[in-house]
Amino acid sequence: TFRFSTITRANLSDYIEYLLDKNGRSLKAVFDYCGRKNFSYFYRTPASDVEGMAIDMFNTGKGSCHEFSAITYLMVKALGYNCMIVTGKGAYYDVHKWVLIEVEPGVWRHMDTERSQIVVYLLTDAELDALNGISENIRYEWDKSAYPAAK
Repeated sequence: TFRFSTITRANLSDYIEYLLDKNGRSLKAVFDYCGRKNFSYFYRTPASDVEGMAIDMFNTGKGSCHEFSAITYLMVKALGYNCMIVTGKGAYYDVHKWVLIEVEPGVWRHMDTERSQIVVYLLTDAELDALNGISENIRYEWDKSAYPAAK
C-alpha cells in the first residue's frame, strides 16, 4: 500500500490517483469519498488556489465549501472529466462553492460534496434551484450566464 504522511504539491497528483484506485474510479465513488463521512466542516480562510485548498483538506480532514469543492474538482479532473468550480451564494455565508461537471459532451451536472443534509449529485440547474428553501440553511444562487447550463 502506498502511504502518504503529508500531502504536498509534489505528491498531490499521486495521492489523488491513490485515492481513486482505493475508492473507485467513478463520479459516484468521488462523490461518496469527498463527502461528510470522510471530512468534517470547518471554516478557515481558504488557500489562494485549488491545489492549496485540496492539500489543506487532505492533511487536516476538514474544510469549508472551498476545500470540499477543491478536492472534488481535482478528483473529477483526474477521472478525465471537464469540470469547473461554481462560485455562488449559500445560506450561511455570502459565498458557496460546488462543482459543475460535463458528464458527457454538452451535458453538465452539479455536484456538491459539502452538503451532508441533502444529496446534490449530478443535478440539473432546475433540480438545484428546487432545493432552495427546503430548509432555512439551503440556498443555491449563482450567475447562470457565467456557467454552462445543466439541462
